[in-house]
Amino acid sequence: MRNIVNYSNDKILLFLIFPIALIFIIGGFVSEFYATTPFISLVASFLFVIIIFANIAYGKNILINPLSIFSFMYLGYVFGSFYYAFSDGDFGKFLSYLNLSRLEAELYLFYSILYAVVCYLFFVFGFSIFYKKKNVVLRGTWSGSYYDSLLILYKPICFLLITIGLAYWVWMSYTLAGGVIPMLLYFQAFRHLIEDAQLSTLPYHLYYAGVFLWLIASVVKNNKVSFYFVLFSFIGLVIGLSTGRITLAFTYVMAQMIFYYFCFPEKRRKIIIFLFSLMSLGFVVYFLRILSNQYFMGVDLDLSEKSFIGTIIGDGNITDLQQLVIVFKTFDSSNMLLGKSYLDTFRNTIGTQFGYEPHSIGLLIKELYIPSTSGAPTPGAIGEAYANFIFAGPAIIFLVGGVFSYIYMTVLDSKNPLVIMIYSIFLARFVFMYPKVDSTMMVNFLWGAGPLIVIWFCLRLTFNLIKK
Repeated sequence: MRNIVNYSNDKILLFLIFPIALIFIIGGFVSEFYATTPFISLVASFLFVIIIFANIAYGKNILINPLSIFSFMYLGYVFGSFYYAFSDGDFGKFLSYLNLSRLEAELYLFYSILYAVVCYLFFVFGFSIFYKKKNVVLRGTWSGSYYDSLLILYKPICFLLITIGLAYWVWMSYTLAGGVIPMLLYFQAFRHLIEDAQLSTLPYHLYYAGVFLWLIASVVKNNKVSFYFVLFSFIGLVIGLSTGRITLAFTYVMAQMIFYYFCFPEKRRKIIIFLFSLMSLGFVVYFLRILSNQYFMGVDLDLSEKSFIGTIIGDGNITDLQQLVIVFKTFDSSNMLLGKSYLDTFRNTIGTQFGYEPHSIGLLIKELYIPSTSGAPTPGAIGEAYANFIFAGPAIIFLVGGVFSYIYMTVLDSKNPLVIMIYSIFLARFVFMYPKVDSTMMVNFLWGAGPLIVIWFCLRLTFNLIKK
């Protein structure tokens, strides 16, 4: 009976999706009559349809998965293609620094969207290797003496971690900006303030680890979270925003929601709505960051020079075709990196402790083309694959899809609270940003999960010693 119902639901879903897909493809053809740059919006319409159908095929049971999170950021190539198709030669901030004719730029943009389609197909094929249709309920399966001890002691432990992190943040706010409110107003300038004072945000991670540990214990013990947890989780978001790193702040909340999504199937629809609301709030905060920067410099706010969409896409704030063009112009078979950039994560974490300077493809490109007053471009996952292996880049994306799928299936089978929480951080801090930036986003995952792992095993060691 259930199979009959599922089959009927699938037919209804396909009946609804096919007309939408057809309309979007027709829209791509129609757009060619008005586009100032040909073909890229048409190809982008096909990419959009492929993304939709791939996520329907692999997300019917659990919508939040590596494929859907990767795809969400990957949609930037679709939106960017339509924007550049009608931009009348304005192909973004970074591309303006290259000496390209309009015809050459349009040709490279066309190559870029084709490459994006090929790479996405390879990612989906790789993801399909280990994927199995599952609907796993992860709640109510955790037991053992260690968890019993954790549930008894988690409140004082979390209180200590959160108190240390919160007290340090308040002290940091008064030291750098003269108070919490000025710190929030100057949040875009935080990087300059902390560099001048030669201070560190390392204790902030104790706060985040305390929140993650609190969430694990709350779900295991009570199958719900309290008002106080929501309050302190929100304070953690404010702490993250005060550093000016908007993405890290919102992915801290996203990781918690993904963990909650896995644990409570009956609340998944509400969590999806919350996550989309969180993304919308992120765009609002992005423009508040511009206001903060101009407030710090003592100038009046002026957004009249650029449209909202132009600022988001043209300045490279999403996955972006213009940055693929720069990668294509920079790397060929004579200077491909042959995997070196995939080691930048270790260089940018461990290496910096031994005097090595941070390194990435974006920083390398900035040295070649971009003025020092501008930020560095980001090649994205597929741009990084091209820079390393040129036309074999899609094969690397195929392997990435396979690895993501294998990890996903392994986590669903584990039913281990620590593994699930770490994986949620991995999805939010790495998989979500990987399509836009590159593999160096692994650093953000390590800083997000590392303190929690260390504290977890220290607690486990302590409990084992007490038990003996």
